[in-house]
Amino acid sequence: MSLISGEGVPEVDVVEVVSEVQEWLQSQPYDPNSHIPLRAALDSLQRYKALQRESEREKAECRRLRNELRNSTLTTEHGSRISRVVEDSLLARIEEVETGHALEVIIWFSGLQNLTNTRPRYLTTNTNSLPPQQNSLLRAIDFNTHMRMGYPIICSLIIFCSIIELSISAWLTSRFAASHNYFSLAERDRTHFLLFTSAWTIVLSCLYVFFFFYLPSSFLASVASHIFFLFPTWAFWTASATSITTTLSRELNRDTQSVFAYPVQLNALQGFAWVTEALVTFALLAVLIRGILVTHRVYGMSRPLVA
Repeated sequence: MSLISGEGVPEVDVVEVVSEVQEWLQSQPYDPNSHIPLRAALDSLQRYKALQRESEREKAECRRLRNELRNSTLTTEHGSRISRVVEDSLLARIEEVETGHALEVIIWFSGLQNLTNTRPRYLTTNTNSLPPQQNSLLRAIDFNTHMRMGYPIICSLIIFCSIIELSISAWLTSRFAASHNYFSLAERDRTHFLLFTSAWTIVLSCLYVFFFFYLPSSFLASVASHIFFLFPTWAFWTASATSITTTLSRELNRDTQSVFAYPVQLNALQGFAWVTEALVTFALLAVLIRGILVTHRVYGMSRPLVA
């Protein structure tokens, strides 16, 4: 019996041994006090095998529940990804439906007002047949069109002027470092600051152009994100252009070869700094106007720059 009491013993062998022991005990004269160790071992073996069968069932149930949990986890992750995709597509569709519905309402109100207007045309002093709310919606739609067309142009001009400014300031920085022929420390340090501002503008402008075209519905392309980028950029350019102008003062208008070592380059540095500052100012104003137009919407400043 000790040979069949371990794990991994076939059930048939256990049943066969138990049957043989029970038959042998039944063939012996009935005496409760006889063969007590054998009877106790038989009962223990039967209880052990019952517990072993119960343990196997519980292990199988645990494996089944573990597989179900793993499958449900994979299904949940896949479902969440699908739900995010469906949510994005639904939001885009809602934007399209809102725009189309707004245009239909404008056309319908315009036709209704033309039909109900009984005054003679020569007495009409207001040539605009749309109410103020519809006019504001039309202006918003026209603003979106202008933003789609003008955003790449203004960003390209900013990047182009910043590249020129970066080239001039980098050349002057290298010459100052090699020859130490700067007029003053202010001239050197403010040239360095223009170098930093140009690099800052080029990198972030390229990133926001990428966001505008390839991630138009994300927060990175929103009105608030553009304000966070353009306001410090405008501050950098205003400070750098003002500081280099103050440093050069009126010396560039006279014979400055004895004062400044590179008057032509410094003049170009100052000029392109002010041009870039003007472009950034224009871009910031356009974004602020867009922000004012969308403040009454649900998402406010977190809406995309172009609806």
